[in-house]
Amino acid sequence: MSPDAELRRLNLNLLPVLNAVLRTRSVSRAAVALELAQSSVSASLKRLREAFGDELLVQGPNGATLTPRARALQVPLASLMEQLRRDVLQTSFDEATSRRAFRIASTDYVAAVVGPRVAEMLADRAPGLTVQFLEVRPSCIDDLDAGEVDVVLGPRHELDALLQRSPTPHPIERQLLWTDDLVGVARRDGPPPPATLDDYLAAPHVTFSLGTTWSGNSEAAMLGERAAEKRDRVFVPSIMAIPWLVLRSGCLGTVPESMWKLFCDVTTDGLTKFPLPFDVPPLRFELLWLARFSDTPSHAWFRALILAAITENDLIEH
Repeated sequence: MSPDAELRRLNLNLLPVLNAVLRTRSVSRAAVALELAQSSVSASLKRLREAFGDELLVQGPNGATLTPRARALQVPLASLMEQLRRDVLQTSFDEATSRRAFRIASTDYVAAVVGPRVAEMLADRAPGLTVQFLEVRPSCIDDLDAGEVDVVLGPRHELDALLQRSPTPHPIERQLLWTDDLVGVARRDGPPPPATLDDYLAAPHVTFSLGTTWSGNSEAAMLGERAAEKRDRVFVPSIMAIPWLVLRSGCLGTVPESMWKLFCDVTTDGLTKFPLPFDVPPLRFELLWLARFSDTPSHAWFRALILAAITENDLIEH
């Protein structure tokens, strides 16, 4: 049987359903993404299983998982569907009339530093478009795969940890946006800031962490074997909360330099910053996205908007 005859055996109208199911690993989420009834997606999945002679999506004790055949289909099918949207449908993007919503996974700190300029630029260029900052979480690479976020923005070591935790079969693109130094923060009327690493490790700390089983702790990544000696008294999922807790508790904190600038007019009457007493390379903030969207007009426009918002930001050293 010829290749074309083989393709005729498969209803190509089912490919968008297959792509959505593989991307979301969920019939219900695929139905939402496709704007179809769940029963329609279920019926299509049944036909796909018959066509491929494979279950494709299997329910297990820890949720739905893809079969090896389905995992092998993920990348080529996603690339094919994106190429069809781009080349066959000739999808265009008009910033002045678009009402699209973009979603960016990041920390509240990134939203506070970048968000105001993004909002100003949207008002000038794309009044009908919205940007939603979502909490970065250990599963955000899965969210990226599922189409629930468009980009992830964070320090390189945190993105590396996320990718290690949830490897994606899809090619990834990354772009360096800016670098930022880490500084220590202490209460002005408290003990003198630590001058040695031993003193720093022994002092109580307020520390940023994304969860109970995985940490986005920048200091831990840089302290190496001595990270276990650090006296972390309170963990918080919000970097923006650290200055307030330092001010009220007397603990030490560690924040990016641009965040210190952001708080200068609000909290620094009671706070002082100090250089960390160990070798601290600058944080390298990067943007991460699925490579198949690199040439999509709307996605490329959004990434350019983020870069422009950073380039014109007076809180960030360039």
